[in-house]
Amino acid sequence: MLVQKIDSAISKSRRKTDGRKTCQVCNDCATGYHFNAMTCEGCKGFFRRTIKAQKAYACAFKNNCVIEKGNRRQCQACRLEKCIEIGMKKECIMTDDEIEQKVNFN
Repeated sequence: MLVQKIDSAISKSRRKTDGRKTCQVCNDCATGYHFNAMTCEGCKGFFRRTIKAQKAYACAFKNNCVIEKGNRRQCQACRLEKCIEIGMKKECIMTDDEIEQKVNFN
């Protein structure tokens, strides 16, 4: 079942709307691959902030909220779950030290 959801999300991301890719999490306009998944800037930032701060969320409903651009901020628990389902990886998030090294290298 999980594989089907991921395959469906990947298929949706590959569809083009006016020549643009869509975010696999919320179906907004995607800006590229972030943490191993095609996402928008909003979902990229949400995932990074959540993982770095080690936040834990709880769904007020039945853990099956539909995440879309207009309501993506209403259920953080289901949004995070969808991020993980589509393949976003916490291992891809750079630490503060890694960011500092990258800035100093350039």
